[in-house]
Amino acid sequence: MTINKGKFWNIEIIVGIMATIVSVCALVVSVTQTRIMREQQYAQVWPNLTCGIWSANTFEDSTANFEFHLNNKGIGPAIIKDIKIKYKNDIFEDNERQKFFQKLISDTLNLVQYGFGSVPKNKVMLAGEDHTMWAFGRNKTSKKVLEALWSGGNNQDLDIVICYQNIYGQKWIVHNGTETEECKDCAEMQKYLNQKKK
Repeated sequence: MTINKGKFWNIEIIVGIMATIVSVCALVVSVTQTRIMREQQYAQVWPNLTCGIWSANTFEDSTANFEFHLNNKGIGPAIIKDIKIKYKNDIFEDNERQKFFQKLISDTLNLVQYGFGSVPKNKVMLAGEDHTMWAFGRNKTSKKVLEALWSGGNNQDLDIVICYQNIYGQKWIVHNGTETEECKDCAEMQKYLNQKKK
């Protein structure tokens, strides 16, 4: 009895292998396209929060009204998740701004007139939106004192640490006014609050 051994590389096997290769390539292309589309979606709603001092009015006698602003300079909405104020060795929640101002004023500014706006958790700041966090009345020395505290990220005593996210849940932490880093969770704010100033 004779057994005919067929060739291993027959046309069916070659077609099957080619079909598998094409399928794998199509899957790789699909995954890559999906990733690129997701990155484009994220880029189209990228928020970028910054904060700092703005002079509202300057007068002839060198006094000024000035304000501390939070601004979304990105191209998408920012959802505020948490704000903490670090002043010297104390950390204040955003809803404890009254205590912060009492400490700040008794230490340095000796101001009578000031005001502040609320930034509640889950507040949505649209692209280009600006929010006044604090406002100080006309005073000769207060602007210089606060500028010394808040000097372009080199401030020794004062820092505002903010955790925010985009509509897809990506989170960032901004500190020292403009230094922004992506994070997984707002609990990472703690490392900036514990950070010693140079």
